[in-house]
Amino acid sequence: QLNVQMTMILILPMIVITTIGLVLGTRMRRRFKASQKAFEELSDFTQESFSGISVIKAFVKEQTEIKEFLKANKNAKDKNIAFVKMATILQVMVQTIVSLVFVLIIAYGAHLVESTRDLGVDRFTLGDLVAFISYFGMLIWPMMALAMIINVRSQGKASLERIESILKEPIDIKDENVIEIEEIKGDIEFKNLSFRY
Repeated sequence: QLNVQMTMILILPMIVITTIGLVLGTRMRRRFKASQKAFEELSDFTQESFSGISVIKAFVKEQTEIKEFLKANKNAKDKNIAFVKMATILQVMVQTIVSLVFVLIIAYGAHLVESTRDLGVDRFTLGDLVAFISYFGMLIWPMMALAMIINVRSQGKASLERIESILKEPIDIKDENVIEIEEIKGDIEFKNLSFRY
């Protein structure tokens, strides 16, 4: 209600941040998924090495195992760094946009105050400029929070996709000649049962 142009300057960063968030959010999700996959491979490798330590020692393959571990470790590190870089780019872009808009509000607002004062009319006063700066100050935290939400959402979505892929994995063992039981009485016995591995 105070000034349409100044209001547009306040609204503009929200639109820009949302657009950037959508673009970077997709990339962040892919990179976080890749970092999780790399960590999974590192964990599997480590677990297998601990389980087969006697075999590794018996065949004197310690140096080979160390080299393979360092390769898996470097892959996990690189994938994590790639994700953190993307998250940092998002945070820096949001802070840069906020800072630029803050400078723009002060510069354009000062111009409006001076131009209306020269005309002898107080259409946009110094008090209006202070009000706009205060309004923008109230919007800074939600803009920063939006960047954090995009970051957390991309991580959550990547994790959800990995969980869904596990849950949707087809069953390898199929039961044949399944007998449907209508009522379970609880009288279960095992007779003549043997097991061999």
